[in-house]
Amino acid sequence: MCHDRRMRLVLLSLFLALPASAATLEMRYLRSENLHIANQRGAINWHDELTLTLDLQATGNLVGRESGRTREYNLYVRGTSSYTTEEIRQWTHHWSGTWKQTGSKLALDVVLDDRKCSHTKKPSNGKIEQLACGKVSPKIHFDCRSTQVTLMGPPASPVKRDVWQ
Repeated sequence: MCHDRRMRLVLLSLFLALPASAATLEMRYLRSENLHIANQRGAINWHDELTLTLDLQATGNLVGRESGRTREYNLYVRGTSSYTTEEIRQWTHHWSGTWKQTGSKLALDVVLDDRKCSHTKKPSNGKIEQLACGKVSPKIHFDCRSTQVTLMGPPASPVKRDVWQ
């Protein structure tokens, strides 16, 4: 698996498998969930979006850009009144590093070059609160392997694709 416990979210999806020459790998992650509280007492909505692009250069170097946004919206109902909170995190990370493909294995070593992040929380009866962003690992090593997956869904029939995991 192409993973690092500190960045599991970043690489939950799959990269298209490419030959050991200059190429671009792209991953997109999207999650949206709703939880409805019993007896019409409220609801919670989570929404996450992430895009990671890695440009693999023929020299063995790489340049990457990651951008994402998470949102949690809470609605609580008490009698005839309601209360809401909305928490949003947005970030852009720029990475650089090296890559090497050996057969069906791909090794990536990345270093965080730049980070922009905001984290806010807004209650329905208050002002926006600026919160600290979580920590990000400054150096990460990934070991990936090539495999084949079946992509399902309309309008096309199932299709097999080579991917990096």
